[in-house]
Formats: sequence, C-alpha cells, structure tokens
Amino acid sequence: MKRRELLLGTLGFALPLASDAEAQTQPPRPSPEELAQRKADVALLNRPLRTALQTLPEAQLPQNGLWLIVNDDAPPAQITRLQQEQWRSQNVDYAKLRAAMDLTSLEGITKSYGRVRRRFGRIIALVPETMTVLHADPKLGDSVPLGELVSEDPLGALMATLSDSQFDALLAKGLTFGQLTPDQASLLTKALPNPLRAAPSDIKPGVLDYRIFQQGFPADQRKALQERAETQTLLYQSKLKTFSEREIRSGLRLRLYQSPSFSFDVPGKDGYGFGLNLESGEWQGEKWALQNGGQKDYGKQQEGLQSIERYLKSESPNQLKPSELSWELPALMRAISLGSVKTVGDIVKQAAAISRLELFCDPRFAAQSVLLLGEASLEVPLSELLKALTLSLCGTWRRLGPGFMLTHHTQGRAQIHAVQSQIVKRWRERAKGIGKSNATRLLKRDWLKTVGAPPGDPHALPDELRGRTRVPLSELPKALQAKVRAALERDSQPPQDPESDSDHYISVGKVLSALNDATPMSIDPRFQLTIELPETGPMALGQTRYPDSARELNSAPNAPIPAVEPIPIPESLRGVLAAAATPEAAKALVERVAALGFNTLFLAADAHGAPYFQRGEHTAPLAAALAAGKARGVAVWATVDVFCWRRDRLSPAPKPLPEDIREDRGLFGETNSEGVAAELSRRASDIPEVREFFKRRFGSDAYVSPFDPGVGKALTALTTELAKLPGLAGILFQRAGVPGYLDMDYYPGIDDLEFGFLPEVRLARARAGKPDPIDEVLIGHSGIYYSVGQNTTSLPLTVFGFDTPHASEEKDWQAFRVKTAKAVLSDIFQAARRAAPELPLLMRERKFGFNIEPWTDATKPHEMLNTDSSADELGQKASEKTVVVATVSPGARKDWRQLRDEIQSYRTQFGRGKSRSLILDLLSEDPSGDSLEVLNKISPYLTTKRP
Repeated sequence: MKRRELLLGTLGFALPLASDAEAQTQPPRPSPEELAQRKADVALLNRPLRTALQTLPEAQLPQNGLWLIVNDDAPPAQITRLQQEQWRSQNVDYAKLRAAMDLTSLEGITKSYGRVRRRFGRIIALVPETMTVLHADPKLGDSVPLGELVSEDPLGALMATLSDSQFDALLAKGLTFGQLTPDQASLLTKALPNPLRAAPSDIKPGVLDYRIFQQGFPADQRKALQERAETQTLLYQSKLKTFSEREIRSGLRLRLYQSPSFSFDVPGKDGYGFGLNLESGEWQGEKWALQNGGQKDYGKQQEGLQSIERYLKSESPNQLKPSELSWELPALMRAISLGSVKTVGDIVKQAAAISRLELFCDPRFAAQSVLLLGEASLEVPLSELLKALTLSLCGTWRRLGPGFMLTHHTQGRAQIHAVQSQIVKRWRERAKGIGKSNATRLLKRDWLKTVGAPPGDPHALPDELRGRTRVPLSELPKALQAKVRAALERDSQPPQDPESDSDHYISVGKVLSALNDATPMSIDPRFQLTIELPETGPMALGQTRYPDSARELNSAPNAPIPAVEPIPIPESLRGVLAAAATPEAAKALVERVAALGFNTLFLAADAHGAPYFQRGEHTAPLAAALAAGKARGVAVWATVDVFCWRRDRLSPAPKPLPEDIREDRGLFGETNSEGVAAELSRRASDIPEVREFFKRRFGSDAYVSPFDPGVGKALTALTTELAKLPGLAGILFQRAGVPGYLDMDYYPGIDDLEFGFLPEVRLARARAGKPDPIDEVLIGHSGIYYSVGQNTTSLPLTVFGFDTPHASEEKDWQAFRVKTAKAVLSDIFQAARRAAPELPLLMRERKFGFNIEPWTDATKPHEMLNTDSSADELGQKASEKTVVVATVSPGARKDWRQLRDEIQSYRTQFGRGKSRSLILDLLSEDPSGDSLEVLNKISPYLTTKRP
C-alpha cells in the first residue's frame, strides 16, 4: 500500500492514506513449514553454550591449555538481553536473530554467546564480554540534573525554583540560560522540544477534517483536499527552522506574559458558564511559532524518567575488580589440577583445601556450572585459576574474618542497594521540593497590572482593564468586541458531528441572543511562558497557565488552651510505665500513682533504661517500690527491655554495657545511634521538630545481639532473680523485637537500619555455606522505585548471579535471625516459669504503638503474633486481656487536648472497646527524662472517677 504522511491539526497527528482501490489486509497466517522453521529457530536460539560447543567437530575444539567456561548452560547473548528487557516473543524476529549468529566455529560461538577469550598463564577462559556495574556514590543524590528527575511540567518546576530576583527578571525582560543554575537549566532544557523548530506564525501545516474519510464522502473532493493539505504541509516544512544548541544556549530568553481568557455566564443557568476561544485556542501575538506549539511528547518524557537508571547501573568491559584477596599470597602459588569438577563451588572447595586458606563462595556463584576443555588435568597455579574463575563470574573476593568469599563486589549487595535507595530517596526529595506555589509570588508583584501582553497581541487588554476580573462588553476595545461577537457566532452554530457536545452551542446561542453592551464578561487571569530567539520574537512554550492555588501559611498566634476537661480513665487496670533511679524516686512514683487513682506501676528502676545488668542497681529502687506499693495498694511490676539494654546513648555520660557484651551492628557495621545519626545527617532539610522527633524516639537506643551467648545468659539470670522477688506482681518484657529480627520495617521513616550483622555472625553463615548477610537485600527492599507526581518507574538494578526477585536466601537469613531471637526468648520464658510458675508475664515486642499481651507460650513471644502484623490487624484481635499502651508525647504534656486525643486513638485502634486495661507510657518518648516530673505535669489532665 502506498503511504503518505499528513499533519492533522496542530498536534501533528500522522495518518496513513490509501486510495479507494487499495485495501488493508491482515498478515497471512504462517504455513506449517513456516511454523516448523520458527520452532527450529527458537530451539537454536535457546541452545546452551555447552551444547553449541559439543556440536563442533573434534578438530575445532581446543587441544592445548586448560579452557575454563563458567555458566556454560547460558543462552546466546542476544537472548539474554531480550530476557532482561522483557520483550514479548511476538515482537522478536527469530529468523533474523538466528541469521546473525555463527555457531559453526569456536570464534563464532564465543562471539554469539557474548564471550571473549582471556588468558591467565596456560588457562584460557571464555569470560563475559561486559559486566554490570552498580554505582553507589552518595553524591549522586545531588549531582544528577534536576531536569532528569521531573516527569511532568518541568516549566512549573522551574518557576518554583527561581529566586526572587530571577522571578522578577522572568516577568520583566526574561531569563537567559546564563542566569540559571545548572539544575534550572536542566529543567528548561527538559521543557524545550528537541529538536527546537519554529516557522513564521502565518504559515500552518496542512489540516484535514477527519469527516472526509467517512463513508460516502466524494472521492474527488477527498483527493483535492488531501493534495491541498499536502501542499500546505510541504510549504510549512520548507519554512521550518531548526535552532542549534549554540543558538539556544546563547540567544534564548524565557519570559512570562499575560494571556487572559474570557468567559460568559449562561442566562437562566445560575452558576453555569463557558470559556470563549477567540481564535480557536491559538495564542496570539506571535511572529514565529514553535512546531506543535512547543508541546513535548508525554511518552518520551516517561522514557526520560526511566533513563535515570543509567546513573545507578551501567555496562562496562569485563575486567578484574579490586580484590581483598591478594593474588601474590604464597599459598596461591601452589599448583592445582581440577580433574572432574562440575561447579564453581567445587573449584573453590578444592582451592581452599590446597591453599589451606579459608575460602568461601556465595551460593549463587557456587551453583554455576563449569565446563573444562583442552588439557583438563593440567596443573596450574592457584592464583591463575582463581583470576580466571573470578573474571568468568564478573566477581571478586571479599575478606570475611580470617577468610575470603567469592562474591560480586567487595561491598555487600545489600549495602549497595541501601546506598542506592538513599540516592533515589534524595532524588524524590529534590523533585518534590519544587512543588511551591507560583501564585503567591505573582500576587505579591501585582502581576495583573505590571505584566503585559506580548507585543502586537490583538487580544491585549488596555491598561485600565488590567487587573479587573469582570467588565461589561462595552468597555472592551472595539476590535476586541468584534472578535468576541465573531467567536460567539461561530460557536453558536450547530455541530456537524452528531457525536459532539450538542449542549454547548445552545448555551452560546443564549448568550449571543441576550448580548448587549452591558453584558458582563469575566476575564480569567492566565499567563503564557514564552521563549524568544533573536529573530523570532516571543513564541508560546506549551499551553497557557492559570496561577496555581496560593496556600498562605497561617501566621496567626495559636489560640489559648481552654480550661482542662479531665480525661476519664475508667479501665480496671490503670497503669503507668515509668523509671526511677533511687529508692526515694521509686517511693515518690508509687505515691503519685496512688494519688491519681491508678493501681499499677510498671517500673524500670533506672531513668536511663534497662538497669539490671550491673548487679545490685535494681535491688534498692525496686524493693522500695514494692514496699510502698504494698502500703498504698499499688501493684508493682518489673519492666525488662529484653534486647535494648541502654537508652542513654545520646546523653552526656552514657553508662557502659558489661565488658563481655557488645552492641549489635547494622549493615555498615554501625550501632543504632550511629545509624540514626547518619539518617539525621541526610535529613538536614527537615524542620528541627522532625529531626528532634527521630533523635528522641530512636537515637538513644543500644541493642545487644541475640547471637551473643552472653546476652541470653544474662537475661535468664536476671529473669530468675526478678521472678523470686517477694510481692512482685509480674514482669513486663518489652523491646524484644530488634530491627531486622522482625519481618517488618521497625523504624518508620528510617530506611535500611537493621541489625544482626556482627562479623562473627557473617563468618558463621559463610562457614555454613550460606551467603554473606551483607549480600542479602533488607526486609521489604527487594526493589527500588522512583516516583514523582503521578508517575512511578521501577529500577531493576540487578547484577549477574544476584538478580532479584530470587529472594529465597534473603528469606532464609531473615528466618535465621527470627529463630535466634525466639530461642533466647524461650529461654527467658522457661527461666521465669521455673522460678515462679504462677507469676504473670506480659510481652510487648516493639517500642511504639502496639499492645501488651499475656505471655503464656514460650514459642510465641506474643499471643497475637504481632511480629508481622499491622496496627489495624492487632486491633482486630483485641480482647479483654489486651493491655492498651498510650505513649505520652511531649506535646501531650503541654496540652490536655492532645493527651486526650492520643489516649482515645490508642483505645480505638488497639482496644476496639474490648480492652479493660490502659497503661500510660512515660518512657518511650523521652527515655532519659524524669518520669515523676512528667507524671506531675499530666496529672491535672486525668481523672479515675467514673462519670
């Protein structure tokens, strides 16, 4: 069929045209022979490398040297690329792919399978030609141009980033590229069509009415209209000028002009009106106009958003990466003969035995198949073999304790993933930070009176009307009145297309019939961003815009807090969770609790957190509280923070942990407080209140490791001692859920802070044939997603041998941590039961926002199994035995209304009207604070009297 391209309308819509004698036909169905050939092509294209080599004649196979081929069951390189790009099979020309492959020679096979030869002494390895490189430089968060991070409305984003002086210039003489920051220049570049083309505005591309293609339209008229449109399009294309990068950078000026729109109210329809397009929606005042009105293809903008992946992942020629295993070690000078090895894991085990080094192999590499050709029994130096093997895997060696692990990078995969997640998070913050309103700044500059229309605009309002939003028709200039009447008459004609909006022309007709000099017309403020080059004058860039809504901050002073309306606490168990460092403070707490009408005190006997790990510190305060409680009718419970042994890391003089106990470590070897501090450094733009919130809630905690045998020993001894205390009402265990040992994100708002990565734990996992834990992507972080506005793109940042979503190893590492923590908790439970079989035990794994439940089963730390439950799920399982915990925030200490709302929120979400117990938690929000002082502050807000 003959094809011709016509530009339809101002959007440049292309339509294939055919004569009456021509007919479009569906592609013919393939014949049985063609189907058979396609099947053969597919089979050939999926042939493993091993099979392709085995089909070669014996004479073409290598005879001399040891040939090492890893991952010999891989398909050809082109198929691997198609799989990575997730192409659909029907879009692939299998015959063309097959024709491009040469499987008749060793060189042809090597090339077809994306391999190259690399020699190491007498070893020849067929290694991947390229390797995937993941980039994890934190500076990428700020160095990527802002224009590449924005998928929608880069012009609006540019306006939001302008300084006051730049904004003034935009409204006056315009902005040049030289006046913009690099980020701003990238936004303007993103907004410009590429290539940038324009033509004189009085020449338009050919336009066809789609109705000429409807059945029954005369063929001769259709042909004449098509030829006329083609001629006009050719003329337009001959006048188009393409501006060079140099012309744009040196001569372009961005400027804002007024471009008001007009509308009328429809008589008899209160509140109903319509806008009027004086010239069918075209912007006036142009000598030259951009092709397609300067509109960019939205789909291409989406492709641009996805292209940011290249900053985090790239392909480069395969080469040996930096290794923490020195190739010059004397142990690697020993000779090895591989014999009949079948996998990478076999080679590493044999190398470890001969070198007497502790060598490990990541299981994802260990399972890779190996093919040996040539002199398979040849003895070669270990160093040469391991170099060839490492390059074949695009990997390297990482030090792990006294040994070394063959893996993808000296950094852990999870570490790289965490850094990249922070980079992407920073991109989101930068992109969201450009959402400021432009309306406030426009209003501040009285733009309706100070900003004019472009030169020569026939729709420009006279100075006396600028700034007014409603005028009678008679006050418009005569020429503009005539254009308004002409537009009304045009739009009042019945549409020829029966499917179009039939009501609009009726509304226009009503306005037209009632039109007179006094008819009011609304002037809607809009503006047009334009670009201007030396010979063009201003050209509209995109559509006209309304100022976005101005959201002025309420600077009025806060209203005074009204008189206190005491908050009723009618629950049967009315408790306070608090701390006391001295016997005197413990007695005072009991007295205050009793005076308020509360009947239970959950006591941590030191203001700086769990106090019991230095013998004797707990005895006096807890004994004093028990004696006072007995006298005042207050039940006293001991509170034990199971794995959080210290809550004072940010205090001036933190107390040390016992000498034989170390803090648990995160992915980068950081303690909890170091991890929180790092997060706060990345949140430098947050308001001080938010930074203080994270620091106060999370920054002072110190977690010990469930993997440390000394931790379990100390906890069981402590539990036994406490359970034997006379008069103790029970023990509340909390903070048993260490971040990383729960199947959830423990710290909302703080990413990638998990624990369990002590060096000895990593080494033990490697010795057990498991991956290094720092290669296991953290909980809930198997993918990276970049989103801005309404658009989201997934960044599939995978590497050879480590592709997600193969998450079985990650799940195994998570299950291992959970199992270890539960074993310690089971020992604690058994110790309590042996010491005091009837003593009530309660459990609260996490720090904030979750209930306390009875602990009656050693295998279940929490009766509701809340380690993987949401707050809503927990609330649905509430019962009479559920103990609702209301964390008292700093704001609630100052305003009784906030305390009331917080208590009610916890009751509603977690108690669901079933719970008969409430604890006010005075510790979690301020671990190092004075519990008695806090209790005294809120005591006027509370009443235990029943209404």
